Amino acid sequence: GTMRFDLWDGGNDRLDVSIQTPLGNFGPYISPATNAGADFQTTAAFNYYHKGSSQVFYGAQNGKREIFIQITGPVGNYTVQLSGATIANGRFDATINPSSISQAVASSNRFLNFVVPGSIWDGATSLYNICPGDYVIRTNWIDIDGIPRSNTGQGSIGNIWTGSSTGPTFDGRLGVDLAAPGDSVFTVYNPTSYFNTFRFNKIQDGNGFYGRASAVSAAAPQVTGLIALMLEKNPRLNAAQVKSMLQRSARQDASTGAVPNGTWGYGKMDSYNAVALAVKRPVFDFDGDAKTD
Repeated sequence: GTMRFDLWDGGNDRLDVSIQTPLGNFGPYISPATNAGADFQTTAAFNYYHKGSSQVFYGAQNGKREIFIQITGPVGNYTVQLSGATIANGRFDATINPSSISQAVASSNRFLNFVVPGSIWDGATSLYNICPGDYVIRTNWIDIDGIPRSNTGQGSIGNIWTGSSTGPTFDGRLGVDLAAPGDSVFTVYNPTSYFNTFRFNKIQDGNGFYGRASAVSAAAPQVTGLIALMLEKNPRLNAAQVKSMLQRSARQDASTGAVPNGTWGYGKMDSYNAVALAVKRPVFDFDGDAKTD
């Protein structure tokens, strides 16, 4: 399938690009001369886009240039070689997707050098976004037909799920706020949902209406529900205050280690503590620190 390489660099820098692939070597492609410029190249191995900082690519308005490569060629090693035509800052940030952070998985897509911590999705990095991670709460269950089932290799119980993204963000923020139980949780099933078509997902005592859900997409709804409870108690909370309360109410244990950190944020979600903070907030606490301003 297609692998996507995405690189951002300073708007005042100009990087020329050469690409080595199993099908041969390509480039160098000269950086657009102006911030309004753009370049597009297509080969049997990739589609290449290079956008100046004033070009809006996928809605980005961060004042950076972007090099975006859709890699469609055969399996193998690919090299993206950058040459500084004009350098004011020199920093760049690059990601690939889909990818795996585990180098023990031979088939995973990954960078072989210039590797730095962080795998958080761009869409989770807006300033007041609340970004949860996902940790494992069970690995075994009995399905609706009484058959024992298991989902192993995803991390041990109490530890972070192996697919949960980590911080920091490109601009150095923590990224992850807290982690919620997401692997595997039992939840309600829509009778017409895709997951409901697999009987091994349905749990034994759920009468067909309850089943297993996993990944961050199972953890995030729990944080959303908690926020709803907080707003029910205190409708005047804004996004920054809710974010702060979730961080301050999170609990720590042997799995989280010292917090805050890029994997767990401030720890594991604690609904009781978070709602208690929302209730206790003074009327004139505008910055969310639980003290009257």
